[in-house]
Amino acid sequence: GLGGIGGIGGQGGQGPMLPGVCAPLKDLGEACNDLVECDSTLCVDGVCCDQTCTGQCQACNDEGSVGNCVTIGSPSDPKAPVDAADACNGSGTACGGVCDGSNPNACFYPDGTEPEPAVCACDASNTSCSETHQICDANGGSTETVADCNGHLCADESTCATSCVDENDCIEDFICPEGTCEPLTGPTCDGNATLWIPAGPDQSCDPYRCDPTQCRTSCESVDHCVQGHLCNDAGECVTDIEAPEVASCSCHVPGAPAQRDLDWLSLLATLAALTPIWRRRHRRAL
Repeated sequence: GLGGIGGIGGQGGQGPMLPGVCAPLKDLGEACNDLVECDSTLCVDGVCCDQTCTGQCQACNDEGSVGNCVTIGSPSDPKAPVDAADACNGSGTACGGVCDGSNPNACFYPDGTEPEPAVCACDASNTSCSETHQICDANGGSTETVADCNGHLCADESTCATSCVDENDCIEDFICPEGTCEPLTGPTCDGNATLWIPAGPDQSCDPYRCDPTQCRTSCESVDHCVQGHLCNDAGECVTDIEAPEVASCSCHVPGAPAQRDLDWLSLLATLAALTPIWRRRHRRAL
């Protein structure tokens, strides 16, 4: 009877083992729940294994090597540790650790690398612009570093500009004298009629043009006046210059008698007409 039961036990692969019946030990790679099931007496990662395989980046159930303890992953195909208890720091993040096949006992962590593009931004009043970088810290996390744009605006969403054409390419209180933004250290003329004032509102010099550090208050030539203005004799920049007053005069066609001559001729003609009448009246009086 027992022998018959043993025969049934020999067919254990087709059904559950009966209590008290010996089962054959399992070979490498076969599924197991306990080391006593394995001929190697090692049950790792759910299979009978050839080694204890306790390294953080070791596995005994890796595809193609089931039953053999191997270091998992590669630089081109990194993997996470098989056992959740051995998870790398920052797992699943850009700076998180991975098993890359280089170390059986520890995860590989990016160090000093920038997993994402920097972010360049300016404050609302354009008084400061900077690049913000996230740098992997070799432990699954990252540290933030901020690089100032040195007076320039952002060239795009991730980088600072490094040159300028004019002051419009610079932040507040920076100017562009030679292709790069430089701080405004004192009152400075914009080259026309505006005086830039550090940490204060700009000053208009209109109608005068400013000199290098201040507004003019008088002019010596039209070059000291803004466009559309002239410099008069009083040293003032004005829009029109009044012509000086001159003695009145009259004009006539060459060869024609002057107006005063016409007036005399008219008077003489009147007198000539009155002479006969005067004579007649004079004779009567005699």
